[in-house]
Amino acid sequence: MSDPAGISGCILWLKAGTGIFKDAGTTPAADGDGVAQWNDASGNGKNFTQTTSDKRPKWNTTDQLVEGVYFSVTQFLSHATFSYNWQAGSFFAIGRQSTLRDSGGNTPSSSQSFHNIVSNQVPTVLFGYAGTTADGETSGQLRKAMLVDGAFKVGSVFLPTNLSLYGFAGGAGSFTLITNETSDSVAASSVSTTTGLNIISSLNNVFSMWGGISEVVAYDHQLNGTEIALMQTYAQSVGVVFNPLNIISFDGDSITAGLDSPLNRGWVRQLSLPGKTSYQFSMGRASVTLATLLSERPTFIDPFIIGGKRNVLVIFAGTNDITSGSTAAATYANLVSYCQGARSAGWNKICVVTMLPRTDLAVPASRTTYNTLIRNNALTDWDALGDWGGNATMGQDGDDTNPTYYSDGIHPTTVGHGIGAGIISTALLTLLQSPSGSNHFLTLLGVG
Repeated sequence: MSDPAGISGCILWLKAGTGIFKDAGTTPAADGDGVAQWNDASGNGKNFTQTTSDKRPKWNTTDQLVEGVYFSVTQFLSHATFSYNWQAGSFFAIGRQSTLRDSGGNTPSSSQSFHNIVSNQVPTVLFGYAGTTADGETSGQLRKAMLVDGAFKVGSVFLPTNLSLYGFAGGAGSFTLITNETSDSVAASSVSTTTGLNIISSLNNVFSMWGGISEVVAYDHQLNGTEIALMQTYAQSVGVVFNPLNIISFDGDSITAGLDSPLNRGWVRQLSLPGKTSYQFSMGRASVTLATLLSERPTFIDPFIIGGKRNVLVIFAGTNDITSGSTAAATYANLVSYCQGARSAGWNKICVVTMLPRTDLAVPASRTTYNTLIRNNALTDWDALGDWGGNATMGQDGDDTNPTYYSDGIHPTTVGHGIGAGIISTALLTLLQSPSGSNHFLTLLGVG
């Protein structure tokens, strides 16, 4: 099998890099173009379209981790007459989400889903992710999923934001759920055949959840074990990661979330780490303080610790505390408490990143003092330092007015994010276990 169409009964295949147009099937979409039509590569002519320009997702070809169609807010593609029997067929997506929080800082809970595939006919999502409580997730479970009331759900906190495979093979009485590394049988859904399908990225169809879809594949039958293995092999061939060795988690503010970088090409997405060897998780919300992250760490960060892996945590925060009036000493004390607590919780290695300049900082000396305290820690409470705030090009007072590196005097441009990625990559490489045939597990938690 060289591609999904090599398995018999393929009735839909939307493939990254193939048949993606910025108009009604004439002009191929270039990087950053809105996608008006995504042609079906299965040969069945089930092309998905969007005629309204501001509702078109963006085609992304320059993401270092995966190219794909990226969605936000109200953007979606649809096929009004696509009819599908969810109890008899097998359905897959290969894609990624960029953050586990929406633009308002909301984290999916037990009643919420991050939707990718939504039926036009039924009010419930048919294919997506959902909160951990509803899915029975517990700390350390990365691969469990459920199909309930027509909703394919993977615990949001545990679904990596790098390229992932998720799907199910239908059948009488049960579904086999397939993700990167496992397949599980669960009770069948009550939803059978529906007509009309949307590809979308949203939280309960209300909040935007940044994310991209690289491929969508549907079959008219329940795949057998051999066919499932072939699908997983194909997914791996296009970049889906299996069995990683290291977990690298990123906690921070809106800079970590990649705010103001087109298609969310923030520094985390530009890291230079060995090969396509990492899982990624991301949380992002604006204006979060280190004090808040300190209180939230046990709930939102520590559950990413996985036994048998090298657990590495990167914390990049404090800018919103100091801008809000917190002293450098108080902010630094919270940083130390955060790292000490993380170490006690089980994080094996910790990397800290220094604060960048910003135009709305009333007392720039506070940033200088904060960064000096971090450097003087001499790796007592952490194991590596990404000194982005000391960079000669964009880390000095006044550099924040340079539009090449800062979009608004606070948030880096894509070019600026690239500089940070290089600095932090160098720091991280000292903390990882040697692959020796295994993978790195990259978790992205950008909040702020």
